[in-house]
Amino acid sequence: MSKFSRRAADAILVFAFALGYLSPAQAAGSAQKDPSDKADFLFGVPKASFAARGGWSVAGANSEIFEFVQDQLTVEKSDFNAPILIMDFTYKIKPRIDAMFRFGYSRASVDSESRDYVDQDDDPILQATELKKIPLTGNVKFYPMSRGREISRFAYVPRSFAPYVGGGGGLLWYRFRQVGDFVDFDDLSIFSDAFTSDGWTPTLNVFGGIDIKLTPRLFLAVEASYNWAKSDMGADFVDFDPIDLAGFAMTVGLQIVF
Repeated sequence: MSKFSRRAADAILVFAFALGYLSPAQAAGSAQKDPSDKADFLFGVPKASFAARGGWSVAGANSEIFEFVQDQLTVEKSDFNAPILIMDFTYKIKPRIDAMFRFGYSRASVDSESRDYVDQDDDPILQATELKKIPLTGNVKFYPMSRGREISRFAYVPRSFAPYVGGGGGLLWYRFRQVGDFVDFDDLSIFSDAFTSDGWTPTLNVFGGIDIKLTPRLFLAVEASYNWAKSDMGADFVDFDPIDLAGFAMTVGLQIVF
């Protein structure tokens, strides 16, 4: 056999292996480089993934404390919407089911002034309000469609896109804080102070999204999620109903599988 014929035969063997028609032992003698370097497949089914996404959260803000703040200060409900960061680590427990740990972070901050009062010099009475939320949850993630297909004992081809849904629960740490000047409604005097309510509270969340393949290991991750949470307020906010910490989020980012 000529040198040209041997090279042609080697090329055919490598191509056949990439399609899953040959076992690794049959192709080992002919292929001189890793076929997955340029091919659209992985050697084995991924077992885990890590995703980081950013986006925008819309706060529920439907409790008494938010109504009070909006009534007394130049604050709107939309001021409690904020950027959000979500990070997920998942581990496959079934072909279409993953166990997931999720970390989230969002912080809204707004400067404001009293709506109805000014100080003795007719200057505005200023303050700042902050709402910070950090949920830590354990979840189950379900893919209604297969995420890919095995074309040999070792070659795995991911789907171009894979929709999913899921949900779970855990704990959420929050802090609601106001700092600045305020009006004492008993005698209309002005005082400086800081009021804080914070702590851990149970939370539930549901989500749905889609993984869009960029490379066999890297995906564009798009997701919508909603969480429920509320908490009794601290001693600085006596007689207020529990604070509403629920909210909706839309995020996009990257996921890597391994």
